[in-house]
Parts: sequence; structure tokens; C-alpha cells
Amino acid sequence: MEEVRQILSMYITIKMKTIYLKSYLEQIDELYKNSSEILNKAVQIPRDKSWNDNNLSSIVEINERQCNIYEETSKDLNLICKELENLLIQVNDEIKMIENDLAEVILQNEARYNELEKCKKLHIESWIREKDPWLTDIKLKIAIKNMYSLKENNSMRITTKISIYSDKLQFAQDTYYQILQNYIKTQKGLFNNMLDFLNIKISPYEINEKYYDTSSANTKEIIESKIINSMKKEEINLEIKAHIENKNIKPKEETGKKKVIRIEELNPWSQDL
Repeated sequence: MEEVRQILSMYITIKMKTIYLKSYLEQIDELYKNSSEILNKAVQIPRDKSWNDNNLSSIVEINERQCNIYEETSKDLNLICKELENLLIQVNDEIKMIENDLAEVILQNEARYNELEKCKKLHIESWIREKDPWLTDIKLKIAIKNMYSLKENNSMRITTKISIYSDKLQFAQDTYYQILQNYIKTQKGLFNNMLDFLNIKISPYEINEKYYDTSSANTKEIIESKIINSMKKEEINLEIKAHIENKNIKPKEETGKKKVIRIEELNPWSQDL
């Protein structure tokens, strides 16, 4: 009986742990749901795409991915809570079964004990009243025999069930441990996905809120394009200057008249225009 009570105590401990863990994960799940909802509202805030600000785009992308991660984690936690609920049902059933078996044994023992006390009282009264105690003596011996017989039978029956209780208790403990492992795995996946955000870099260039009509929206490429165009213009100016110097174009000394220089003479590329 003592061993059965120990098993029952361990079952009750698992039950309390399961209730606690389920309540804890439900609160964590609520946190992820609220965070996902708030992030979803944040990414819906309108912004002017003409800014071509890749830094803002990166921030929004991070929040969108974070929102998806929270939603997936919430789904995993819901599954874990369902597993805990199923475990709780199983543990409650086992506790009820053990308590019923113990209650049945206790009731039978009480019935036999009351019968023994009754026979004992009648036997004592027969001696006090100086009556022949042989009949009460027989009943008392039968009551004692029944009492020990019942204890032996119940002990054998409980011993047989102890192995069943132990196996089911071990299964419940393994299930609880596996659920804990699933939760740890879910949290590791969450943090690993968060680590991917470290690869996103913010551009050090200052953002000019002017729209550039270029083939790329990348700030670095816009700046490079402006530098290249500036260098090309400088190169054209140098070539025009060299062309003028090679032809030795000078104005005539006649007064009142000016030399008209055609644009073709100044710009050798004007014929291609």
C-alpha cells in the first residue's frame, strides 16, 4: 500500500507540473501573438517609396520576418499545449484509477475491522456476564481469519497492479520530458531565426530625399552613377579645349568685325548629334 501511495504522489507531482507548464506556455503564446499583431500594424504604416531608402526597407523587412517567426512559434506552442492537455487527461485518469483502487481496499478493510471489533466486543461481554464464550470465541476467530485473509488478497491484488501503475507512470514521465524537449527545440529555432537578422546591414551613406531617375534604387549605385557622369562631362570639356588649341582658333584683328566660330569647329562630336 505504501508503494502505491508513493506512485500516486508522483502522479500528483506530474499533474501539478503539467498544469504549471501549460499555464506558462499559454502566457508565452499570448506574448508572441500580441507581438506579431503589433509588428504587423507597424509594417503597414505607409511610406514614400520615392525616398529610395534601403535602410528603411531593411528595417521593414526585418519586422515582417520577425512577425512570421512569431506566428510560426505561436503555432508550435499551441501544439505543445495540446500535448500537455492530453497528458493531463491521461494523468488524471491514472490518479482516479489508483484512488478508486485504494478506496476499495480501505472500505473492505474497514468492513472487516468493524466486524472484528463487533465479535471482540461480544466475546468480552460473554465473559463479563459469565456466559459460555465458546460461540463468541468461534466468531471472533473467524473474524480474525477473515481480516488477515482479506489483507493478503488485497496485498496480492495491489502488488499485481503496482507494475501496471509503474509502467504507466514511466510513460507519463517520458511524455512530460519529451514535451519539454519540444519546447526547448521551438525556442532554439526561434533564436536561430532571429540570428539571421545580424546579416542585414545598414548603409553608411546619407540618404538624400530626392528621387533619382536611375535604373537602380540602390543608394550606392546612384552615387556611383553621379560620379561617373560628372567624370564624363569633365572629359568632354577637356577634349573640346584640346581641339580648340590644336586648330589655333584666334579672332581677326579687323575692327568692327568678329569671327564667327561654328559649333562644329568647337565640338568634334556635334556631327554625330
